[in-house]
Amino acid sequence: MSSEQKGLRILMVEDAEDDAVLINHELHRGGLAFHATRVETQEEFLRELTHNTPDLILSDHGLSSFDGFEALNLVQERCPDVPFIFVTGSQDEAQARTALRCGARAWIPKSNLSGIVPVVHDAVRLTEERTQRRLAEEKIREHAEQLRVVFSELKGCAVFTLGHDGRVAEWNAGAAVLFGFTADKIVGRHFGCLYRPEDRAIGKPRLDLSLAADGRHEEEGWRVRPDGTQF
Repeated sequence: MSSEQKGLRILMVEDAEDDAVLINHELHRGGLAFHATRVETQEEFLRELTHNTPDLILSDHGLSSFDGFEALNLVQERCPDVPFIFVTGSQDEAQARTALRCGARAWIPKSNLSGIVPVVHDAVRLTEERTQRRLAEEKIREHAEQLRVVFSELKGCAVFTLGHDGRVAEWNAGAAVLFGFTADKIVGRHFGCLYRPEDRAIGKPRLDLSLAADGRHEEEGWRVRPDGTQF
């Protein structure tokens, strides 16, 4: 379930209560489900970041006791994946450009709050997509580590992996025993070197690789060790 579906946790850095009410009204009017916590000081802001990390931060630019750019810097240091959006009375274009360069997702003038809902939707969507990519990458790394452990522990079974070009990518101790090649002598070479010359001549390594790429290929056949012996 996405954060928007379960209700956004919004941290609002705003010292003008009337402005906070207007922002909340515009978000509700746009159909967003959310719970907003308003803070005015750096101490309150840090407490929320530490103990109740939000899904989204909406911050004024110039507060009486706490600057919006200070808040942005703290977010970049502590939780850079949380989208940070300036909602400010300032219409200074130079400051807006600086904010975007520093990591803010958007700069929304309080005089034009009608644009806040689509900006929030986009920011949350991009953050969730980034999170999903990171989780997928972590799973790939975990899977690769599991394979590495399996490769290293399987002494009595030859296991090796190939790239799409047929070059050996990984080679375990069991493969070294069976084929006679140590990993440093075979990794990076085309696996066709394991076939007999007559099989290489008719393109059998290329055929076997294409069959495996289509799903699965299983067979018994002759192979060759570095000293030329066949098995």
